[in-house]
This record gives sequence, C-alpha cells and structure tokens, in this order.
Amino acid sequence: SRDENELITEMVLDAVVGALSILLSGDFTSTFLLQHLDVALLTVDEVADDGIILETDPKSIVNRVLMRGIDGSQPMTDMSLAQAMEVAKEQLLKNVV
Repeated sequence: SRDENELITEMVLDAVVGALSILLSGDFTSTFLLQHLDVALLTVDEVADDGIILETDPKSIVNRVLMRGIDGSQPMTDMSLAQAMEVAKEQLLKNVV
C-alpha cells in the first residue's frame, strides 16, 4: 500500500543519511558533498541495487563503503581467500538462522 512504500522510503533515506553523516563527519554542505560525491554515490549503491534494498543499517553501510568486514574489523581487501570464505560462511549461516 501507499503507507508501506512511504515507510520503506523513509527507512532507506534514514540509512543513507546516517551512513553519510558517519562517513562525512556530519558535514552536509553542498560544496563538501560535491567534493565527496564518490563516497555519496557509493553509499547509495551499497544501500540498493536494481531496486532491491540490500542494507538499512548505517554502520553496516559504512563498513561496506570502506570495504571492511561486516563487523568493522578487518578490511575485506586484506583477507586471504580462506578468511574471506570463512566470513562469507559465517554471514550465510547468520542470515539463515
């Protein structure tokens, strides 16, 4: 219904604003935002893909934008293949259960 769409839109926008305020230290001036447009676009890209909402937790979005693990610990780019597979397995099991 129309109300559900508004609630989902509000949830997504709150997530984007929350993640951007963490990433940009709360500075939302138009000049600063344009200087960091790559971060803003990547943030929006991490929230939704092809109309499908992927994430709404601002801290998880920030971790994804900064290419950290979902828990914020180790950057995903610094992981070995075995570590990456273990993290993927943990996340899959966490989502299934």
